[in-house]
Amino acid sequence: MSRLFKISGLILLYFLTCGKSCDNQEQFDATTEQQRVKTGTDSLHTAFGSDTLSPTALQAFSVTAKVKFSDLFDYMRILNDSNAAEPFRDKAEVMIHSLFQSENSVFQLMNPDNSVCEEVPVKQLFSGKTSLAGFGPVVSDSIRIVVAPDRLGNGTYIGKLSYRNIRQGTKSTGTANPERCSVNLEFLITKHDKIFGPDTLSIWEVFLGRKE
Repeated sequence: MSRLFKISGLILLYFLTCGKSCDNQEQFDATTEQQRVKTGTDSLHTAFGSDTLSPTALQAFSVTAKVKFSDLFDYMRILNDSNAAEPFRDKAEVMIHSLFQSENSVFQLMNPDNSVCEEVPVKQLFSGKTSLAGFGPVVSDSIRIVVAPDRLGNGTYIGKLSYRNIRQGTKSTGTANPERCSVNLEFLITKHDKIFGPDTLSIWEVFLGRKE
């Protein structure tokens, strides 16, 4: 009987010790996860939360602006494709909206002599009646940065993109290739609030167009 009590006591002690060990492990895991999140958040602050951008960072954001400019024309083709399923067209419109911080921005269509031949408001992109729809596929490598991003007084950087292409459905008159046209558009590098887990961080982000 005494031996039975001893065995029962050992079993009870084992479970009590095991339970305490499991609790300690859970606490350790929770602490480790909190530390991991904190480390990741601190890294984001360091990488993207600085008040100024280095020349290398500006160059990287300029490349991002070129990619977004190329994406814009891809979304526009889907939006203006009457054969595309409605959910795809709706999603394309949402994606176009996400590229801009302000719909008051305008595209400048430039003649070969670099004079402005037309200005297209961003709002017109959603009407289906924009001359920008006449441009073919745009490759990001063919987009130029004509004005490098420069810092404004409010801590925002402004640059300008340009893409030269032949508008579809136009014919040359044999003189100055009037069908050849450039599209100029400013881009914005600015701080933008992003939610990361329980935290909201103000990080740098690229938008097409210029906030008015």
